[in-house]
Amino acid sequence: MMKNLKRLISLALCLILAMATIPAMASDLTEVLVTSVIMTSSIYLRVGGSESLNARVSPANATNTGVSFSSGNDSIATVDYNGIVRGVSAGTTYIYATAADKGHAQASCQVTVLGETKVTLDKTSVSLKVGDTAYLTPTITPYEIYQKGYTFTSGNINVCSVSSSGMITGTGAGTTTVRVTASDGTSASCTVTVGAPVNEIQLSYTSVSVSTGRNINIGATVLPTNATNKGLTWKSSDENVATVDAFGNVTTWCAGFATVTATAADGSGVTATCQVSVSGTNVTKVPTATPSPTPAPTGTPTPTLVPGTTPTPPANGVTAYVNTASGSLNMRRSPNGTIIDRIPYAGSFTLLEKGDKWCYMWYRGQYGYVMTQYVRFDKLPTTPTLQPGTTATPAPVTTLAPDSPTGTVAFVNTEKGSLNMRKSPNGTVLRTIPEKASFTLITPGTTWCYAWYKGTYGYVMTKFVATAGSTSLPTGTSKPATAVTPSPVPLSGSVARVQTSNGGKLNLRKQPDTASARVRLIENGAIIDILTYGKTWCYARYQGSTGYVMTSYLYLGSGVNTTSTVIATTPTPTGSTAATPTVPVSGASKYAQVTTAKGGLNLRKGAGTGYARIYIIPQNAYVTVLENGKTWCKVNYNGHVGYVMTTYLKMI
Repeated sequence: MMKNLKRLISLALCLILAMATIPAMASDLTEVLVTSVIMTSSIYLRVGGSESLNARVSPANATNTGVSFSSGNDSIATVDYNGIVRGVSAGTTYIYATAADKGHAQASCQVTVLGETKVTLDKTSVSLKVGDTAYLTPTITPYEIYQKGYTFTSGNINVCSVSSSGMITGTGAGTTTVRVTASDGTSASCTVTVGAPVNEIQLSYTSVSVSTGRNINIGATVLPTNATNKGLTWKSSDENVATVDAFGNVTTWCAGFATVTATAADGSGVTATCQVSVSGTNVTKVPTATPSPTPAPTGTPTPTLVPGTTPTPPANGVTAYVNTASGSLNMRRSPNGTIIDRIPYAGSFTLLEKGDKWCYMWYRGQYGYVMTQYVRFDKLPTTPTLQPGTTATPAPVTTLAPDSPTGTVAFVNTEKGSLNMRKSPNGTVLRTIPEKASFTLITPGTTWCYAWYKGTYGYVMTKFVATAGSTSLPTGTSKPATAVTPSPVPLSGSVARVQTSNGGKLNLRKQPDTASARVRLIENGAIIDILTYGKTWCYARYQGSTGYVMTSYLYLGSGVNTTSTVIATTPTPTGSTAATPTVPVSGASKYAQVTTAKGGLNLRKGAGTGYARIYIIPQNAYVTVLENGKTWCKVNYNGHVGYVMTTYLKMI
C-alpha cells in the first residue's frame, strides 16, 4: 500500500514537471478588429419593393466579421438582419451596417422610396398641315424617374414623325398617336391630326356690278375638302368704295371700283379676288348726330386697381382665345410695337376689334394688339354704342399695313389747347392729342371723325380737324396761327414704280419679311398697285398677284417718300377749261404720272375748274386712270376719286 502511494506521488510530480515545461499559447493570442464596413452608397425602391444590401468588412482577416443592420426611419424603409430593405412610404432615409466587434465600424446607404410615377404632356391633341411642326413637353414625377430619361414614339410615321426632344413633323394626312414613355414604362399620349393645306378658293362671284348703299355676300368654297384650316380673311382694296367684313359681306358706299380679296388663313398664301364695280349716289359712312361741345381736356389717367381686385373687361368686347400651335401670344402696345404682356397658350382675352392682320384687344387691365392669325373666337365684337339718334359707323379694319394704319394725315386745329379722342361719339375720353399735333384720319364725317393716334383708335370732333395739304378748313373753324404744310403720306389706292438700286428685279413676298416665301419677281420700272402703304413694307398687286414689297424700292412721286414738302399750289393751265366727255379706260394705259413743273395738281369733284377741290396730288405722283378725256381725266389717288386736267398727266 505504501509502495503504491509512493508511485502515485512520483507520477504526480512528473506530471507537474511536464506541465511546467509546455509554453503558454491561448492567453498570448491578439484580436484583429474591423476597421471599415463596405456597402452600396444609395438605392431606389418603390413602395412595397425590396432590395438586398451586401455589407463587407475590412480587413478580411478580422477576428469577428459579423455586421448588424438598422434603419434610420422605419416608417420609410425597414431592414432585417440579413440586410433586406423594404420600402414602406415615399421619402428618403438611411440604412446602417455596423461591425459586431468592439470597434463598431459603420457604413450607411441612402434609401429613396419613390411614390407612383406620373407622366403628362402639355398637349393632348395637335392639328398640323403636312410639313408643319409642333413641340410636346413632358412632365414626369418623381424627379428621379425624370432624370433617367424618356423616349418619344409615333404610332404611324406616315402621318407624323417625332424627334427625341418631342418635335412633331406632319408627314401625311391622317390621325395617329405620339407617346412619351418614362424609364419605368409609365407613359402618356397625344393625338396628332395632320390635314392638307388650302390649294384653291372658289368665289361665287369673280366680278359684280352693284349700286351704292347695297349689301352683297361673296360666298367662298375652300378646297380641298379635307383642308385643316378653312378660315378666310377678307379685304377691300378701296374701303371708300366698298367694305367687306370677316364673312365676305360687302357693303357699297361710293361710285368706283374695288377689288375684294379672300386669303386662306392657314398661311398657304392662296387668294381669290372679286372685282366690284359700284355706281350711284355716294352714301355717308359717318355719324350724323350733333354732339355737345368738347369739354376742356382732362387727360386719360391709367386706372389704379385696389390690391386684390380684378380689372373689369370692356363690355363691348367678346371672349377670344390664343390659337398658337404652341407657346404664348405676344400682346403689343401697337401693331409691330413694344411687347407689353404675354397671353398663355390657350388663354382667353377680350377682343374689341378684328383686323386682317392685327386685333385690338384687352387683357389684364391693358389695351393692346395681337396678331389675327393666332386668335380664335366664336363671334365678332359689337359695334360701339352710340348716343340716341346717331348712325352707327362701320367698324374700320384696325390695321391693314404692317406698321401704320390706313388714313389721311390730319392736324389738331383748336384755337387753343388739345383735342379729346373719345371711345365713341360723346363717349369716354380715351386720350388727348396735343395742340397742332398730327394724327391719322381714318373715316371723315360732318360732325365726328374716326381717327388713330399713337396706337389708340377713337372719335374726334370734325370742326377741330385740319387735313394735310388742304387750303381750306372745315366750316366753323379758324386757321391755325402758324400754317402747317406736312409732307403727304401715301395711302391705300395709290400706284408706284419699282426703282431698284442696281436695276434688278424686286421680290413680291407672301409676308412682310425677307425670310418669307417669294410670290413672284417684279421687273424694275414696272408700275404696281399699292393696296396698303407701310413705312417699311407695302402690300401691293402686280399682274394679278398680291403680296409685300419693300417700300425703299418704290418711287411714289416727289415729296411722297422723301422729306420734301409739297407746295399747296396748282398751275393755271392755258386754253379751255371746259369739261369734255371722259370714257372708261379700255385697252389704254391704266396709270399716269403727274407732270406739273412745280407744286401739286388739283383733284376736283367734277370735270371743270368750277368744281370744288378734293385733294392736291403731289408733283410726279402716280395715279390710276379710271376714265380718259381730252381735257379732263377721272383718276384715283390714295383712295381719293375725282377729276384732273389731262394736260398735266403723262400716260404710262
